[in-house]
Amino acid sequence: MTDVSVSVVAMLDVSGSMWQAMPMVIIDGKAFIRSARPADQIAVVKFQSNASMVYPANQALVTVDGQMTVTAAAAAAIATLTSGGSTDMGDAVNMAAAMMAGATNATKAYMLLSDGDWNVGPNPNTVMPADVPVFICGLGSGMSQSYVSGMLSKNANSRYIASPNAYQMMQVFNSIRGLAAQAAVPTNVIQAYSGTDYSLTPVTIAGTSDEVQFSVVWSDASISYTSGQPDANHVNLVLIDPSGHSTPYQPVIADPGYAIFALNAPQTGVWQILTQYAVANPLTGTHAGFEYDTVLHLDLKTPTMVSQGSGFTIRADLTDAGAPIENAAVSARVTRPQFELPAMLARHREAIARHQDANPDHSPHAALKAVLEQTAPGVEHFPYASTYVPLVQAEDGSYQAEVGATETSGAYNVEVIAKGASTKSKTIFSRTGRSTVLSEAPET
Repeated sequence: MTDVSVSVVAMLDVSGSMWQAMPMVIIDGKAFIRSARPADQIAVVKFQSNASMVYPANQALVTVDGQMTVTAAAAAAIATLTSGGSTDMGDAVNMAAAMMAGATNATKAYMLLSDGDWNVGPNPNTVMPADVPVFICGLGSGMSQSYVSGMLSKNANSRYIASPNAYQMMQVFNSIRGLAAQAAVPTNVIQAYSGTDYSLTPVTIAGTSDEVQFSVVWSDASISYTSGQPDANHVNLVLIDPSGHSTPYQPVIADPGYAIFALNAPQTGVWQILTQYAVANPLTGTHAGFEYDTVLHLDLKTPTMVSQGSGFTIRADLTDAGAPIENAAVSARVTRPQFELPAMLARHREAIARHQDANPDHSPHAALKAVLEQTAPGVEHFPYASTYVPLVQAEDGSYQAEVGATETSGAYNVEVIAKGASTKSKTIFSRTGRSTVLSEAPET
């Protein structure tokens, strides 16, 4: 197997409409960058009324060193981000493309986080290059279907994954990390932390990878990792090996809000992440595993966009060194919007206009969210509902399922989980994948 190093430019929206999500943008952005490995190349761009560098100061990719001082410096720069201004996404894309021209790794990717449309600067559809895939994390419900599909159309490997809420953002970042680095993601789940308690998260590690990461990211940077018994505002993490024994492994990176373990040649089987915590206020944690340089892959395919009322097909290609894996248990959770965003925007048009007069940096969607929270605080104004669908193996070896009519417009999130045993590599495995299908309302 050949090691895959990746060159990644992260583009982060810090416009005025991102103000509520900024604490999670900082934690998750830092954790995403800190998961980079030696020989990866990274850079971080922010965009608001204009685009500018976050890390490094000059416009160039930086190669991650063995001591991880590069990712530490990048994380420190991300920690200083604040929100404000408009959304100049196009210039961020131009900056990213200029840096990517100097990339020396064969695998390249852009990561783009935004909560809405660009409203100043060049059109990102026009300037998005075709030679490098872009992985888009759409926060909330305000992403424009037209320009998302336009950017994705430039490269067949590009993907869009929606994050309805800020606390779910790290799950999307984990999926993007796996796609960008051609790594497998065996586990990618959210856990709730409350009071003094513990949780166990299973992570099935296949016998085809010599390098594994375990990542835990929690939603409050005032909570720190501790190697001992957790007291007030601390989290303790222990890796339990497949034989059920607690291991002495410590995180290679432990910063406020997250911790990352890196293991070489790990034992095959079901590991457990034991999370012990003592927190004053409830919070969430995103627990994930990554297998690098593996031959066992899940390739999830869904359409980018469908017309409202149409259904769509979920296809999962589950392979071992390119050959289909048979008799796996594959299922999908499909999360559907239970609201019509265009109708909500129209219904509250006057209140949105008043809010935008006072907050000109806020997008219509951000203004709608603020208006609804002011009129009915504590209510879920953008509800989603989930259904579970089994995928059946087809004659060509892929696993497929049909999703019925998309009754409402908006983002339909698909999360696929595949578990089984490969007779070729003679190992058990678990794989996860995420995608988003945009249901487009007819023009009126």
